[in-house]
Amino acid sequence: MNTNIKYDLEDRLIEFSLIIIDIVEKLPNTRAGNHIGG
Repeated sequence: MNTNIKYDLEDRLIEFSLIIIDIVEKLPNTRAGNHIGG
């Protein structure tokens, strides 16, 4: 078993959040885009 792998959950969560924000910002300004993006 490889114990050298580091799982830094906080860093991964921040990176995931930035990806989601980028995707939502690129949604079109339509009713559907506003519904999905909140």
